[in-house]
Amino acid sequence: DPELSMMFAWTNSYNKQVRFKCGIGTYVNKTGNFMVSKDMGLWTRKHTGKADKETENTIDEQVKTALMYYNQLATDKDVMKEVTLDKRKMSQLLGVLFADFAILTTEQASIVRDLLSKTNNSFDENSKWSLWAFYNYVTTALQQSHPKTWMEDQRILHYFIDSIVQFTKVETPIVEDEEETVDPDQVDLEDMIAEVEAKTTPTIEEQIAEDEASV
Repeated sequence: DPELSMMFAWTNSYNKQVRFKCGIGTYVNKTGNFMVSKDMGLWTRKHTGKADKETENTIDEQVKTALMYYNQLATDKDVMKEVTLDKRKMSQLLGVLFADFAILTTEQASIVRDLLSKTNNSFDENSKWSLWAFYNYVTTALQQSHPKTWMEDQRILHYFIDSIVQFTKVETPIVEDEEETVDPDQVDLEDMIAEVEAKTTPTIEEQIAEDEASV
């Protein structure tokens, strides 16, 4: 999708006050905003025990399924572009995000309100009243969120929009790891060592025979 780039986001802390959190999302090239799926496989872990190893394994799994999350978000974006709202409906959605879901501060809600009032915008080339435009109004405001809550705020926004339009789930086949191809002329170091040892190290029978011959 020419409008979206893949994103891997994470949050961490040096003082262990915030759990490590990571997940796959997309970066909106035109606006500089982000999309984080409601079911992106968001993962958190305390800084205890085998956290390092579990974190490494989780990142590996998320990267393997990144295409699935990317394709879903790209499809969701296209769906939002087809939904048209008026200012009143957008104001109602803003009120729910502010009062019920509490992902916007008063200052952030003001940012969205100001964007709604502007005549021109660069969020959607087709209509400033599309659901996709509104989504970008909110994600613009969410750039002011505290790093501790930013990823969860993004996820809740997508969950809320999904509850309205009910995005169609996109099934993306997971590509299995390709079998490693081995060059027939490549020399295996372990095989070479075994071959050399077989030639230079006598068997027990050979060693006994050699000892008897020397007596």
